[in-house]
Amino acid sequence: MPFTFQLSYTPQMGMRKNRLYLALASCVIVCLFYLRLEAFFPNNQGFIGHDYSYFMPELLDGVYWHHVNGLSEVAWFTPSFGGGLPKFPNPQSLYYSVPQFLSFITNPLLGIKLTTLLFGILGFGGFFLLLSCIYNTSSHTALYGASLFLFNGFFLSRMIVGHLTYHSFMLLPFLALCVLRRRQNTQTDIANVVWGSCIIAYMIYSGNIHLIPVTLVCITLLILLDMLINNDRTIIAYFSIKFLSIITLAVLLSAARIYASYSYLSLFPRDFYALPGYKSLAGTIAICFRALFLKAPEVFAGKLISTPNNFGLHEYEYGVTLVPLVLLILALITLRKKVAGLIWTNKMIFSLMVLLLCTPIVLNYHLPIWNLILKHIPFLKSSSTLIRWISLYIPIVIVLSSLSIQHLRWNQRIKSGIAVLGILGTFLISDYNLDKDRYHQESYDARPILLNYDKLKSGHFAPQITDIGKEILKNGQTLKQNNLLIAGISQLRPYEPIFGYRLETFPNKSLRPGPVLMQDSVGHLNLKNPAAFVFPVENNTEPGAHFHVDQTSSALKLANYKPFPFHVPIQQKIANFITLTMLLLLAIYGVLSLITFFHNRSRL
Repeated sequence: MPFTFQLSYTPQMGMRKNRLYLALASCVIVCLFYLRLEAFFPNNQGFIGHDYSYFMPELLDGVYWHHVNGLSEVAWFTPSFGGGLPKFPNPQSLYYSVPQFLSFITNPLLGIKLTTLLFGILGFGGFFLLLSCIYNTSSHTALYGASLFLFNGFFLSRMIVGHLTYHSFMLLPFLALCVLRRRQNTQTDIANVVWGSCIIAYMIYSGNIHLIPVTLVCITLLILLDMLINNDRTIIAYFSIKFLSIITLAVLLSAARIYASYSYLSLFPRDFYALPGYKSLAGTIAICFRALFLKAPEVFAGKLISTPNNFGLHEYEYGVTLVPLVLLILALITLRKKVAGLIWTNKMIFSLMVLLLCTPIVLNYHLPIWNLILKHIPFLKSSSTLIRWISLYIPIVIVLSSLSIQHLRWNQRIKSGIAVLGILGTFLISDYNLDKDRYHQESYDARPILLNYDKLKSGHFAPQITDIGKEILKNGQTLKQNNLLIAGISQLRPYEPIFGYRLETFPNKSLRPGPVLMQDSVGHLNLKNPAAFVFPVENNTEPGAHFHVDQTSSALKLANYKPFPFHVPIQQKIANFITLTMLLLLAIYGVLSLITFFHNRSRL
C-alpha cells in the first residue's frame, strides 16, 4: 500500500493562522500610519508645525537641565525664556514625558516622531484590547475599531502642527480598559486602579491638562454605555468606586505638580479672553457633525464664530470618516427593535448619556448670557477655546460602530468582510480628508535647535544664559522668539500662553536687553527670580520680581541651569511628601508584582 500523508486540521491551527493574519494586518496598518506621519516630520519644505516654535525650544531647555543636573534634580525653573520662568509649575511643561526622555538620548525632532509613532501604536493596541476584552468583539471587528482610532484626525493633525502635549490622548483606551474590566479578584482590581491612575498622572505630568476633563467625561460615557448594552445597572457601584479610586490615586501621585501649578496659575489667571462660540445652535451641531464625519469645516465654522478671528484648520480635525456613520445607520435599521428595547428599559441611563453627549455642543454654542455663565466656571473660564471637546465623540463613535458590526444579523464571514472594507475605507477617506497642502505649508525651521543639540551632545557647548534679548543675527540667520536660548539669550518677549497670547499679564518690570548681571538703579539684576512667579510671599517678594545684587550667587546658578535655594509653603511641602511617598509605594508595588509574576511562571 503506497505511503500517504494526510494533514489533520485542528482548531489550534486555525487560531494560530488567524493570529498570524492579525499580526500581519496590524503591521501593515501601522506602517501606513508611519508613512503618513513621516511626510510631515519634516514636510516637503523642510519645516515642521508652527507650534513647535514653543515645544522644540522647550525640549531643548529640558535637555540643557538634564545635561547639567541629571534626573535627580526637579526642573523647577528655567532661565531660557522671559528672563527666568517656572518650569515644573507650568501645566504645559512636559519635562516628565516620553518626548522629553527620548530627547535625552536622540535629537528632539526624532524624539517627536518616535513619540507620535509610539503613542499611535499604543492607541491602536489599546483600542483593540478594549473592544476584544470588554465588548467581546471578533478580532476583525476589534482591528477595525483600532484602525479608526489610529487614523482619527485629532491625534495626527495635532502632532503635525505641534500640539505635543496631546500625545497622551492615545492612552484613553487603556484607561477605559482599567475602569471597565469586570470584577475578577482583588489583585486584578488593585492592578487596574494602579495602572489607570498612572495614565491620568502621566497626562498631568506631560502637560495634557486641557483634555483631562474631556477624558473623565468620556470614561463616564463608556461606563454608562456598558450598563446600557448589558442591561445591567448593578455594576454602577463597582465601576464608580474603581473610577473614583483611579482619580484619587492619580491626584495623590500628581499632588506636587497640581499644587505648584495651582499656585502659579492663581497669580496669573487667564480669564480675560472671551470664550469663542458659534452663533447658531443648528450651526454648532453641524460643525460637530462635519468635524467628526466629513472634512474639517474651517470655512463653514468661520462664518458662525462669535470672535473676529477663526481658528486654524487643525482645530476642526477630529475625523473618523463616514465609515462608522454608515455602519451605525445600518445597525439602527436592522436592529431597531432591539435597540429601542434597550433604550426603553434603561431610560435614565440613556437620558444621562444624551446629556453628556451634548456637552461639546452646549459649550460651543454662543449666547451672551451663557458665555457669561461659562466665564464663571473654574477651568473653563481660563480657556481660549472649547472646540476641543469634540474629541469626546471619537472613542464613543468608534465603540458604537464596532458594536454595530458585531451585532449585525449576518454570518461571521460577511461581518469580517465588512470590517476589512471598513479598515480600507477608513484609510482611504482619512487620507483624502487630510489637507496635505495646508500642512506642507507649516513653516517652523527646527534646524538651529537640532544643530545646537548636536553641539551639546558632542561636548562643544555648555548651556548658559548670559543676556536678555529679542532677536539676533547668527551665522546669517535671524534667531528670534524662544529659539534665542541656543545663543545663550533669554527671550525678552517669550511665547508663554500662561500670560496671554500677547503677554497681557507678563510682569516685565525692569527686564531689558543686555547682560543678565546688569544692574538697575536700585540694585536689581537683569534676571527674574522665577520663585516669585509661584511663591512670592514665602520668598518675601512680588510676582515677576528680579534677583537683587545680594542674590547674585542664586542668579548665576539659575543662569547656568543649576538649582538655587528658594522657599515653598507648607502646602507644597505636604504635596511633595505625598507624591514622593506614592511614587515609592508604586515602585514597591511594581517590584512585588514582578516577583509574583516570575514566581508563578516558574511553577508552570
